Amino acid sequence: MTSSVFHYSRFVFFLLAAASISIFLFIVQQFLKKLLFRPKRRELSRREIRELLHAPSEKIRWSATRALLALQDEKSLPRILESMSHLGRFGLVQLEPDLFEVGKDGVFSLEEALQHPEPDVRMLALGIAGRLRQTALIRFVARLLEDPILDVRMRALGALTEMSSPTGKNNVLSGDVETILSGRLEQATWEETARILQVIGAWKLKKFIPDVENQVTNLHPWVRYRALETLLLLGAEGRRRANAILSEYRHIVFPILEDLDVRNDIQD
Repeated sequence: MTSSVFHYSRFVFFLLAAASISIFLFIVQQFLKKLLFRPKRRELSRREIRELLHAPSEKIRWSATRALLALQDEKSLPRILESMSHLGRFGLVQLEPDLFEVGKDGVFSLEEALQHPEPDVRMLALGIAGRLRQTALIRFVARLLEDPILDVRMRALGALTEMSSPTGKNNVLSGDVETILSGRLEQATWEETARILQVIGAWKLKKFIPDVENQVTNLHPWVRYRALETLLLLGAEGRRRANAILSEYRHIVFPILEDLDVRNDIQD
């Protein structure tokens, strides 16, 4: 009896040992197969990348958008803009350097982006148009001054400011900008008024000197400061009026400006 149990135990032991060796050899075989016969990574085609613009994962959509921008795939612009409208402001800000490079190369037109239904996309396009000084888009930028979203209107005014020539040689387009800004100071919010004054100063639109001077009595102190600052940029006549205002209202103006920490700037 004892002998038969001993032989049975030996049989089970050898059976388990054989099974373990077989499993081990199988694992080694699969490992070597993957190691030695690993397939090469296949690059995705543009069509496949475009399809990823509709992926459920925002991270995948963002990566696909960036890849198409890097490829400068002009045919994908409508889909890229559609994808961008679902990325949110943080995702769009991360894409701005790529869009800037593409826009600089002139591959993509920003016209469609400026007319996009998503306000975040419109604001991003305005930022790029301004930084690139794409004055050919002034007509599209001007339309966005009527945008229902205040942030978009503010960004449009910022783009107009950036589009001005650093050397002040804006004679060709100054008339267009004057037309765009005509009558806007009367209907603008205080934030827009301050930004409009910046545009006037950047483009050196002397036609608006009386309008700018009127803003010195604006209810908002920041607008009053911007008005004085703008007058100082509008040639000899603007500086003369600014100095006259400062001389006449110095006892009123400076106490108000002290809260804005700009008194020294005006005195300079």
